[in-house]
Amino acid sequence: NAGTVELDHYQPVATIDDAGATVLAQPLAAIFGPYNGQLLGVGDPYRPGFVYGSLPNQPDHWPQDMICEVCPPSEELLNGVMYGSQPFVFSRMAAYTVYANLTGSLSGLTSTPTACKHGLAGRWALAVGAGAIWFVATDNVYRTSGGPEEPIADDLWPLFHGQTVNGYAPINFDVESSLRLVVYDDELWFGYVDTLGGYQIMVYAILSKQWRHYQFANPPDALYVNTEGQLLLGGRSSGVVYRHFFTADMGTAIPVTVRTGAWDAGNPRGETLYGD
Repeated sequence: NAGTVELDHYQPVATIDDAGATVLAQPLAAIFGPYNGQLLGVGDPYRPGFVYGSLPNQPDHWPQDMICEVCPPSEELLNGVMYGSQPFVFSRMAAYTVYANLTGSLSGLTSTPTACKHGLAGRWALAVGAGAIWFVATDNVYRTSGGPEEPIADDLWPLFHGQTVNGYAPINFDVESSLRLVVYDDELWFGYVDTLGGYQIMVYAILSKQWRHYQFANPPDALYVNTEGQLLLGGRSSGVVYRHFFTADMGTAIPVTVRTGAWDAGNPRGETLYGD
């Protein structure tokens, strides 16, 4: 007996251009998953508000009915993540949940808005780990679990609003591709290009809720944590991928200042004389 030949098995993805013509094998800017055996993707330049899905366990087959218009084209979906077993997609303005219908005669994707009403400042300014979704918006860094977002970078507020503070120039949001966010151990690493053209890294200690600046002798231009939990940095001008392990900086000495502890007896401004 002959089997059924499936005809709706496009490469990612089949879309429609502004003139109404079908465009085949249009690459998507961001693919994530798996979700019920599917891969999901966003970043179709012709339909920027759509999310696409593959067939379950067939990552190279993306049927035309496994799509959903999540937001208007002007809002633009930038990326998506899996948080637990639930997929979320982020636009420039908000976050949405995505659901797949894989039973019965109906198939396809649906979406619903979440209570998170801030979106991404750049496609790669999104990370998952340490019990939350983290993302960079144009006014702060936020964490969410799919509900209302919580700002975590009030200490960096001037950098988000065009102000230079303590020698650090503000973030240049026009260089979207350099906005990077990764969770590494118990820290959130935030990379960006400032308005002077320098690449900066701010590190957020998730447990103590404190920010610090991190500097490398060879400035990176990308941050990535691989499946082994290693932090990789793409050299901005060297073209080399570095592995971060704290004790070396590509042959450059790491300056260190060490001071002994101090006790102010609860009176930091007063002069205290100790004796026996």
